[in-house]
Amino acid sequence: MFNAVRAEQPLWRNNMLGYADPDLFQPRREDDPDRQAGKAETSPYMRAERQCILRLPKTSALVFTIHSYVVKS
Repeated sequence: MFNAVRAEQPLWRNNMLGYADPDLFQPRREDDPDRQAGKAETSPYMRAERQCILRLPKTSALVFTIHSYVVKS
């Protein structure tokens, strides 16, 4: 996917999920129970992320960014 990114055509994606905990940093092990509250309609907090991939035209380097938002439902 990263090889296909062109300087004139950046890629981006968004997601939005319901969470029980408002903390941005929520590390957990793979075998820990899921901390997500479930459906967005019944969760006390909404977490949205926007991810962008951009190729710089002069150096062809890739820039990958993630911006997370958490708001009370």
